Amino acid sequence: MCQNREHRTIQLFFGQHPVGRIPGSRALAIERGAALVLSQGPTGAVAVFLYPYESELGRRQEKLIVWGVFDDPLDITSRVLKRAISDFTCYARVSSVLDGGTQADRTRIDSLLRRDHFQSPANVDTAKLAEEKVREEQETRPGWAARVANSGPFVVFAVIGTIVTVVGGWHPFVDQLREWRGEILVASGHPPTGTAITATAQPSNAAMPVITGWYTFCPQDRMGASPRLLDLLYDIGQSRGTVAFFDVQVHVDCVMNTPFDPTATVSRDAKEQSLTYSFGPGLAQQGDIDGDRVAAKLDPLLPGNGTSIRVLDDRDGRNALTRLGINSEGVDDELYGPYLIKARYEDATLDLELSAPTLDSAMQAAATTIAEQRRAAHEHDLPPQGAPRSVRLSPADLQRFHDLATSPGASTPSGVRPPTALPPLPPLDADSLGRLPPMPSPVPQVLRPASAPEVAANPH
Repeated sequence: MCQNREHRTIQLFFGQHPVGRIPGSRALAIERGAALVLSQGPTGAVAVFLYPYESELGRRQEKLIVWGVFDDPLDITSRVLKRAISDFTCYARVSSVLDGGTQADRTRIDSLLRRDHFQSPANVDTAKLAEEKVREEQETRPGWAARVANSGPFVVFAVIGTIVTVVGGWHPFVDQLREWRGEILVASGHPPTGTAITATAQPSNAAMPVITGWYTFCPQDRMGASPRLLDLLYDIGQSRGTVAFFDVQVHVDCVMNTPFDPTATVSRDAKEQSLTYSFGPGLAQQGDIDGDRVAAKLDPLLPGNGTSIRVLDDRDGRNALTRLGINSEGVDDELYGPYLIKARYEDATLDLELSAPTLDSAMQAAATTIAEQRRAAHEHDLPPQGAPRSVRLSPADLQRFHDLATSPGASTPSGVRPPTALPPLPPLDADSLGRLPPMPSPVPQVLRPASAPEVAANPH
């Protein structure tokens, strides 16, 4: 087994072995090439490929089998991997000139070949890119048009959901319906001082998810922000694979000079053009989430080796709204504007990368509308606890302060008058002046160069 991080592939393969002599030659034929490959494409989708054995004595007509394509790496569970490995060993037996497989093996491989509509990695990438484009076009349609376009699948799902509703109740079905449609719950804006951030639904006129909130690494500062960073991880994780609009602030005054520790429960790493928040796996047992967030949906976001959220600065100026403020005004990180959320899962670690997307005209219009809504929402924000507030003085107060400043006692902070000056001394009489010693006459000083020899003061 091996992995290639650069090409984003993981490969499980059988070795090579001799299978006999090549007809008309004394050289041995070598059988090789059987492999199970998981490869992540440009859209983030992961494809599973099965490669057969081949040798100088024979090879199959097809070059590979596209076993499955998954839009989200988290969909590749241990059960899926066991099925893929089982079919891979079956394919190896059928494609080997030394085995050929049983009738059941050959029937299974024929079924996989009929199910494979891609037949090549290039076709997988082309199809997923086309689906991504269609999905983006559907997201930019008005709300009623998108629902009409997707009404067919909803009818089928509604029939299935009716059965689920009868058995499990209405609320489980509604949660499944929202998850299938890709709706997320987002945090509200800055709450009043001393209250926790709650969850509200995405605005119906927004063409992209909106994630807002005010969080803190420093609950001891009592700034009024929510210390539950799991809410931020939850909202970002539910929007992975999409473009979401961010209006998020994180108070980081107490951790700006601390070293980055990826093994810690929560840690922060700030660089010149990127920002990383690290969440340890133990965080799931120590905290909970607010609002209508479902705890079961948080579990896949905290795998065995933890999760990291990496935010990239918009160095290329891809759009006019995305803005990353690192240590803004020395206390807060600010994430604002649309971000593309990419999810990568490997070695039991989930990496969520946020980068500035290039927006088409429809998405630009939608993002601009959301920005206007956020500006209007911030007009009613309350100042955080401990921040300076404006002071209004009445004309009477202003006159009183003016009188205090111009009064004789205003020169001392305590308001106590300084001590009264002593009276002047009387002048001396003529007898007293006669008893004083005469003043010495001044001796004129002659300036000489520094190198000249000293001359005695008394020439005699």
